[in-house]
Amino acid sequence: MGMEHQFGQPGLIYWQNRKMRRTAGRMSLWATFITVCAVAGLVALAGQMLGWTHFHGPFMAIPAGLLLLAINAQLIAGARAALAWLAG
Repeated sequence: MGMEHQFGQPGLIYWQNRKMRRTAGRMSLWATFITVCAVAGLVALAGQMLGWTHFHGPFMAIPAGLLLLAINAQLIAGARAALAWLAG
């Protein structure tokens, strides 16, 4: 990952050029999995709060676990991107 400096505009650094950008045409498999986990967790949590579904014992943690999985996966992806950026 290289830095591009534009002369005449001090302080501006462009960290990405056109070749390094990904195409934004479709979701990756990982992004689809995370989205499905987040939606399933929200639906299960809403159903549990409204009294439509009743989870007993350790299964009560399923909605929260799905939401934590989705949130932490995004945090881990952000940390990996930051480390890759710092590594150059």
